[in-house]
Amino acid sequence: MNPLSELQGRFSANLLSTEANSDYIRSDGLSAASRLDIYRNNVFSNYRQALRAVYPVVEKLVGAEFFEHAADHYIRAYPSSSGDLNQYGSAFAQFLAGFAPVQSLPYLHDVAELEWLVEQVFHAADHAPFDLARLQAIPIKDYAGLKFQLHPACRLYASSFPVALIWQVNQADWKGNTNVDLGQGGQTLLVHRQEFAIVLRPLAAGEFAMLQQLANGSSFTSAYEAAQLAQADFDLNDFLQQHIVLSTLVDMEVPITSHKIYRNLMFL
Repeated sequence: MNPLSELQGRFSANLLSTEANSDYIRSDGLSAASRLDIYRNNVFSNYRQALRAVYPVVEKLVGAEFFEHAADHYIRAYPSSSGDLNQYGSAFAQFLAGFAPVQSLPYLHDVAELEWLVEQVFHAADHAPFDLARLQAIPIKDYAGLKFQLHPACRLYASSFPVALIWQVNQADWKGNTNVDLGQGGQTLLVHRQEFAIVLRPLAAGEFAMLQQLANGSSFTSAYEAAQLAQADFDLNDFLQQHIVLSTLVDMEVPITSHKIYRNLMFL
């Protein structure tokens, strides 16, 4: 008698394999291989549906039949490592980048990455709006060391293809022209949530550079310098006003010296 853990390991491996190595499964009116197929079909069906739910645009671009073919290859190449089925598609874009049959669609990887960000944004936590009183309590001379925090339901994405347009024209409620000129160039995007709607907001070069630096934990000064390098006419005041109103920026880390001043103000 094999240990339970060994039997479970063999069973799990067989579910993702095309081989019918099922000598450890009892046959009783139904062959062991057929019994295994029942479980295998259920597992693959669940994983396919999970991928379809996250990547509807990818499926629309390649067709349902081919999507299922690609999904089956992905399922075997990337076994689930989480009990949360919603996390299963995290490596699908990476898989598509190396999947030979779709190499003639170089934008597909980027579309898949964008769809995964959309999924993350949709399920991300909410956050209270920016507390302007905190910012007003900081001396202007200490702004340089501030570190701003982006809303949990915000993601940044850059592509050499017009991925936002590809995503938009493949939505179920799209009524306009579905043709996309891939030669029109790439996009830098803010993917964020407004109420329960996902918004893909195109960003100017300076906006994207500054938000990216802030998201990576850079100081206000370093982020502003990156924005100026990316865009000579970058308007800092307009940036702050817009992204505080949009709730892209929702919190900040105060430098130690400013934190002491702010704390003293609280007791006045």
